[in-house]
Amino acid sequence: MCFLFYTKYIFIHKIMCKTIVIGGINIKKILTKRETEVFELLIKNKTTKEIAEELNISEKTIRNHISNAMQKLEVKGRASAVIELLRLGELKL
Repeated sequence: MCFLFYTKYIFIHKIMCKTIVIGGINIKKILTKRETEVFELLIKNKTTKEIAEELNISEKTIRNHISNAMQKLEVKGRASAVIELLRLGELKL
């Protein structure tokens, strides 16, 4: 469940009880360290196979990390996940 709360001075965004963003500052991270590594490689236009080889894990594990992140963000598709992570400040270009 996604919770959004607006006041005159503060914006709070909570995603599945994993993160809180106040005034654009992350209080707690959304992604695990490994999920972050996977998405950092995705935005460098790496394929699932290339990411798996670089991180020395299986392609299925890569797909699981991506799927888990998409569920946390409540989005459909990798591109939507990347856009949301950039918007939330979890990823940088």
